[in-house]
Amino acid sequence: MKKITISDIAKIAGVSRSTVSRVLTNNPNVNPKTREKVRKVIDNYNYSPNSLARGLALGKINVIALIIGDIRNPYYAELTWVIENILNQNGYMVVLCDSEYDIEKEELYLKAAKQYGFAGVIMTSAMESDNLNALLKSMNCPVLLLNRYIKAFEGDVVILDNFAAGYIATRHLIELGHTEIGFLTGPVNSSSSMERFNGYKHALEVFDFEYHEDFITHGDLKMETGHKYGLSLLKKSNRPTAVLAGNDLMAIGIMEAYKANGMTIPDHLSIVGFDDIPIASIASINLTTIRQPFNKLGNIVSDLILKRINNETSEYKKIIVNPELIVRGTTKALNS
Repeated sequence: MKKITISDIAKIAGVSRSTVSRVLTNNPNVNPKTREKVRKVIDNYNYSPNSLARGLALGKINVIALIIGDIRNPYYAELTWVIENILNQNGYMVVLCDSEYDIEKEELYLKAAKQYGFAGVIMTSAMESDNLNALLKSMNCPVLLLNRYIKAFEGDVVILDNFAAGYIATRHLIELGHTEIGFLTGPVNSSSSMERFNGYKHALEVFDFEYHEDFITHGDLKMETGHKYGLSLLKKSNRPTAVLAGNDLMAIGIMEAYKANGMTIPDHLSIVGFDDIPIASIASINLTTIRQPFNKLGNIVSDLILKRINNETSEYKKIIVNPELIVRGTTKALNS
């Protein structure tokens, strides 16, 4: 049986397609008698309009873009699960966009959200760039930054206190007696990565330790990069006794490089990661890390974007969540 269309409804009711559209969208500019006639035809034929098509026609659809950095990273999987469940329960579909930490891809997704009239955008991977700043200012829907901030951004931000996270992680290693501490950071144009790095440097200054430039490498948050960094450390005659990794995946990569070369963790190297992804706690990894509270972050972000979409809040907010050090088996006192 042929599915009835808006054109069929218009023909049967003896009105124009635009009149049917106005009835479907509850536009007040329709004669009451005409509205009733069109409604009867709709009811008689059990016509159900395509909500996506209606949204496109109105310039707004109940879709929220969630732009993440790397779909393979369990950190994003945990956040996505929380955010999608909450937004789905509130009538919104979540479109997952994997940027691969590529600014051009981020810009492409934002332009699509703007073109198709998305209700909102949540970005977890925003990187500093002039083009991105200009695009964010031109958006016709709310944009919220999660675990990233951009200096010129005018909007809501929900973020871990990454400076404190870097400081706490470094202090933990210093309190264990380590003085030669390396850092495999995240991308240089990522605010969260640089804040963690700044926290690390501050801890060294507070405890009056030197900052070794040759112990520092900027990474891309991938396990393979951690593995390469680990191998590079093993080639050094003078190498750190402990390292921080910009996320858990890179920390695990460092562990694998050491283990593959007959080294044991933490006997030959103490390691601290960031995020506390689910696999960090399994027995074979048992990673000391800085926990990101996925449920808390997801709930805050979802609540804030919904309020912003519904115009229930006015002033932009910057919500900072405290980090938590989770001590497991990849760190120990030096020479113990």
